[in-house]
Amino acid sequence: MESCEKIINDVVYYPVRIIFSQIPEIEIKSGMSVDISIISQRIENVLTVPIEAIDKIEGKNFVFVKRNNKVHQQEVEIGLSGTNGLVEIKKGLEANETVVIK
Repeated sequence: MESCEKIINDVVYYPVRIIFSQIPEIEIKSGMSVDISIISQRIENVLTVPIEAIDKIEGKNFVFVKRNNKVHQQEVEIGLSGTNGLVEIKKGLEANETVVIK
């Protein structure tokens, strides 16, 4: 696959074709520039915690949970991280547990 970018004044341009499912509410003109987000994966109905709740120690991921008025360190398996500051918890934490953030 050959590259199709154009470089003008040290700025890289990529021509794209966009097909809208609905007519946009704003006027769109040829040559307009945009910032886009590409969603590579999406999952729903998952357990998430703020990324700052994750501690990485010797290659393992941990969170602190409050049980019986005491704070315990709990190893977790993490999954996808979002741009919204949340990270998926795949194993090691239940939905009703209280996570403590430092």
